[in-house]
Amino acid sequence: MPLKFRFALFSLFLTITVLSSIYGQTETPSGGKVADSRENGLITDPNKVTSAVNPAARAVPLDDLYFSRNVSNPAWSPDGKEIVFTTNLSGRPNLWKMSASGGFPIQLTQSENRQYNAVWSPDGKWIIFNQDYGGNEMPDLFAVPSNGGESINLTNTPDVSESWAQWSPDGKMLAFVYRSKTSSARNLALIDWQTKKIRQLTFEETPDHQWGVIFIGWSPDSKTIYSNRFAQNLRDSDVYKIDVAGGKSENLTPHSGEIYNFASSLSPDSKRLIAVLLILI
Repeated sequence: MPLKFRFALFSLFLTITVLSSIYGQTETPSGGKVADSRENGLITDPNKVTSAVNPAARAVPLDDLYFSRNVSNPAWSPDGKEIVFTTNLSGRPNLWKMSASGGFPIQLTQSENRQYNAVWSPDGKWIIFNQDYGGNEMPDLFAVPSNGGESINLTNTPDVSESWAQWSPDGKMLAFVYRSKTSSARNLALIDWQTKKIRQLTFEETPDHQWGVIFIGWSPDSKTIYSNRFAQNLRDSDVYKIDVAGGKSENLTPHSGEIYNFASSLSPDSKRLIAVLLILI
């Protein structure tokens, strides 16, 4: 596979094969047998799977469930002194931040709507995040001063979903995943931090492929973006190098057949990518 890009295919070079042994008799933790074969296509009979019983366990009170809280999407500040995250500590999933050395968190935003995927600007002055409306999964991009203040809706597009924003290293742009309400295809787009002008970067023409979502990596000079383009059935994927100025893309993992190439991290000098390579048989 000729790659013009040097991959650290730290590649958990995983060859997925279906071994005949998984179709044989399976023993459950309790010692029971689960009948299984290639002919009937069954893998597990849920009625024959048992779990150990803990006689000391108690029923979970409804109050415990009502007052349960969670934390997600933590992100370090550029200086490493603070962490921003999403929590429903106040009853709604809003943004909070706290000192990296510990202590009680401070609520950064207040909204009845879900807020998540927070990322700091390179200078540490702003935090970008997603917020949708009533759980409609059509989020806009918002910005809030990292020291607190009023949130600003950067995109304000009810019929377009903007998510997974990533700052360019020079702090002048953000790349994000862009999807129209009437389309299943996800593309990449850019927003200029100063003008707030949005420019679509990729234009997916096939109905069963999409861009980005998990990994969008910037080169240190902010001139290039690296992203995954994958089939919606998750059986085929490639890693692309995209020129920010003109939108020209280069496939770094050309192949035949179904191979899942999925990049997850770019080295600081942008010469290597950590990627998973799955050959599906």
